[in-house]
Amino acid sequence: MKLICVVVLAVFLSGVGGSAAQDKFRVASGGFSTAVHAVVWAAYERKIFQKYGLEGEYLALESGTPAMQALLANELQIVFTTGALAITANLQGADTTIIAGGMNFIPNKLLVRPEIKRPEDLKGRRIAISRFGSASDYATQVALEKLGLNPKDVTIVQVGGNMTRYAALMNGTVQGTLLAEPLTTMGIREHKMNSLIDLAESGVPFRRTVSSPGAVI
Repeated sequence: MKLICVVVLAVFLSGVGGSAAQDKFRVASGGFSTAVHAVVWAAYERKIFQKYGLEGEYLALESGTPAMQALLANELQIVFTTGALAITANLQGADTTIIAGGMNFIPNKLLVRPEIKRPEDLKGRRIAISRFGSASDYATQVALEKLGLNPKDVTIVQVGGNMTRYAALMNGTVQGTLLAEPLTTMGIREHKMNSLIDLAESGVPFRRTVSSPGAVI
């Protein structure tokens, strides 16, 4: 993970730096409660932006969907989120560019309530995602397929970002949701939740990226 962070930051900073040196910009991570987003937060806190002549303002947003919406509205210049959102936006006529890829797998586990022991126990239950069409929606479909379930076997509900979904799982509002570290370990150790599948081990390729509007960098 350390090497991945270094590579992402190197590409990220060199991509922004060229003609934009000394310019101010806003960068956001879409999903601040997961460990992978620490790469952007660490760059901001350690003043790496300033080291390269950049004045960056960092924002932590609950999930990737509002982050991408803010990018398209030009309220942000750079977003660290999933490749799926950039591709979906471009298919709808946007002009976003993926300038770096931090990982090529889905770093999530399908966490479920303690009473759910097997995939078939999920039938008729509620599974939380952030929003329809989001990366969490896509990854949930993948997880269900890998478990031999049809999405129609469950009720998929829009709840919000990682922390909101985590809270919904803990209080029993939903019976399952996809989460990443450190929330997965917290749920398993502190609340006896079960993990039905680790998508990082599934072999399904998935791009987590740094995206910006405009020309290819």
